[in-house]
Amino acid sequence: MFEFRRRSRRPGQLYDASLDKQLMMLRFQSYLAATPRRWSDSLPGGQDRFWHRLLSQVASFGHPRTAAALEAHASGAALDLEALKLVSVILARTGDHQQYEDTLRRFDPGVAFPFQGEKVFMGRGGGGGSLNVFRKLGVGADARFEKIYVRKHAGHARMRFALETVLARYPVVPVPKLLDWREGKKLIVTESEFVDFKPLAVGEAEKSASVVRALAEIGASDFDEAAKFTKAPNFKDTQATISQRLAARDAALAEAFRKDHARWAAHIDTHPLVFCHGDLNKDNVSETRMTLDWDGAGFCQYGYDAAYTCRRRRFDDAGALLAFCANHFERPRTEARDRFAFAYFFLMLMPKRKIQWNNLTLFDSLLGQMNALADAAG
Repeated sequence: MFEFRRRSRRPGQLYDASLDKQLMMLRFQSYLAATPRRWSDSLPGGQDRFWHRLLSQVASFGHPRTAAALEAHASGAALDLEALKLVSVILARTGDHQQYEDTLRRFDPGVAFPFQGEKVFMGRGGGGGSLNVFRKLGVGADARFEKIYVRKHAGHARMRFALETVLARYPVVPVPKLLDWREGKKLIVTESEFVDFKPLAVGEAEKSASVVRALAEIGASDFDEAAKFTKAPNFKDTQATISQRLAARDAALAEAFRKDHARWAAHIDTHPLVFCHGDLNKDNVSETRMTLDWDGAGFCQYGYDAAYTCRRRRFDDAGALLAFCANHFERPRTEARDRFAFAYFFLMLMPKRKIQWNNLTLFDSLLGQMNALADAAG
C-alpha cells in the first residue's frame, strides 16, 4: 500500500471536486511543480529522496485516486485512462523518460518511441482527449513537440482536419506543422514542429480578436466534411447551474429563464456556421498570432471563440462586456447578431469560471439585457 505522509495544505490550490476535470488536472500539475528540488538530489540516492518528497506533495493535494493509481503502477497492474493520466503527470515531474515511456507501452503495447536524442518534459495541459504531459524532442531547428492523444477521443481527428485540411487551404493564422503520428490501439503519438511560443498574458483577450475574426472568414459550406466536425456546445450543466441560482431567489425567475433560453438557443441555431478553434485561451495564442492546440476545432456559430477568449478577463458589468465586444469582435453588417451571440455564449460559459460566476453585477446585468439583444439581432 502507498501510505502518504501529508504536508500542510494551501487553501485554493488543492483538489476540489466542484471543478471540472480539466481545471483540476491543471491545478494538480501546478501543485506538483512546487515540489522542492535540492542540491543533494544529484548525489547517490537523491532521486529516491526526491520521489518521496514528490509523493508527499501528491498526498497533500488530496486527489482521491492518486494512491490507488500509484499502487497499480507499482504492482504492474493495468491502469485505466484516468489513472494513466495521473501517473504520467507524476512521472514527468521526476524527469524519468524511460519509466514514462515504459508506462505508456504497458497501457498500449502498440505505441512506439523511436526518438533517441535529448528529451525534455515541458508545459502542462488539462485536455480530456490527450495525456497531459508534453515533451520537446531534440534541439535546434530540428526539435519536435510530442503530444499523445487518446485514440477513442475526437481530438486527434479534429486537430488533423484543422491543420491538414482547413488551414492548409486557408492559411489565415500561423500554426505548427504536423510532422508525424504513430497509432497504437489506445493512444496516438504525434510529433509537430517545435515553435518558440510566448503566450498572451491574462486579460489580453483583445489580442486574440484578429485570430477569431480570421477563422470566422472560413465557412462550413466550403468543406464536404463539415458536418462531421460541427461543434454544438453542450450547455445543459451551465443552464442548470444558472437555473439553480435563479430558483434560489424566486422560482418564477428560473421558469422565465428556461423559456427565454429556449428562444435564445433557437435563435443561435439560425446563425451560419464558421470555423472555430474551440479552446482559444491565452495559452494557445501568441503575440505573433501563432495558434496551438486544435483538438477542439470545428464549425460553430460566430461568437463562441470570442466569448471563450474573454473568460479570464474582468468586466464590471454588461455594459463593459458589450463595449469590449463592440470594439474587438463585432463585424461590419452583422453587429447586432454578433453582439447577441457573444453575450449568449459568454453567459452560458460564466458558471465555468469563478471570476465571472462570482461577479453578480455582471451576471444580473447581462441576463437582464439578453432579450433585448435577441430582439435587436432579428
